[in-house]
Amino acid sequence: MSVMRMDSIKSSSTGERWSISDYGAEAHRCHYRGADLTKAFDNGTFSANVADGSFRDIFPGDYIIKDVTVPATALAETDTYEIKFIIADLDFALNREYPKVTEQHHVVIVPETPPFMSYMNSTDTTEDGYKESYMNRVVMPAFARGLIDSFGASHLLKCNFEDSGSGIADSQSCLCRLMTLSMVSGHELPAYELSFHDKDKYMDESQLAAFKINHALQGAGQWYWLSDVFDSAQFAYAGDYNEFHAFIGNASDKHGVRPFALLI
Repeated sequence: MSVMRMDSIKSSSTGERWSISDYGAEAHRCHYRGADLTKAFDNGTFSANVADGSFRDIFPGDYIIKDVTVPATALAETDTYEIKFIIADLDFALNREYPKVTEQHHVVIVPETPPFMSYMNSTDTTEDGYKESYMNRVVMPAFARGLIDSFGASHLLKCNFEDSGSGIADSQSCLCRLMTLSMVSGHELPAYELSFHDKDKYMDESQLAAFKINHALQGAGQWYWLSDVFDSAQFAYAGDYNEFHAFIGNASDKHGVRPFALLI
């Protein structure tokens, strides 16, 4: 897609040009760009511009590239992946829900593609939902360990994530989570595809800004897990080869792992 750099806007009344940076997250999240911010993160500029809420020179679709070493889980040996983390949204979790997810400025990062594959559970069960799944209890802490080593613990915002970190080692809890169907597509599955839908209501029904502006980032053809539960044996996953569609699959199926995290 063609992307225009949006550094400033012009007042229709005075002709004066104002920096988009003056308008913070809400103005920035409406504009897609796609710039490499790896150096800006490494030299501290990125984090300073997040912390003050200006999000200066940060837009949805921008990205940070990091090597992430993920410890072994059931279907994957310890391995190092070069991951392109897309800036998917700005202040997405700020003051959401009660108790509030966070009151700290942040960006949402999501791997452009799933770095590895796993199952939700070793057997076809969704008992106790995403919270008690193997994915959340074992795979997410392993990925969090890699994030800590690559970004630094001080740059990762620990959140409650609907208590999904319960029972996980503290240093790795609540640092990353699978996306919900609504976060990716902004809507649920068609009613005819549902037998029982325990919708994952984390973050309400909001769609991530980058996915809303650039549908290609939703991940057509990537076949990765989502956290919604659909019956006693099946979770949702994203699939199809040409455009984004959501399906339901047995918990023991092998699909991509594409978590999100909050970066500060």
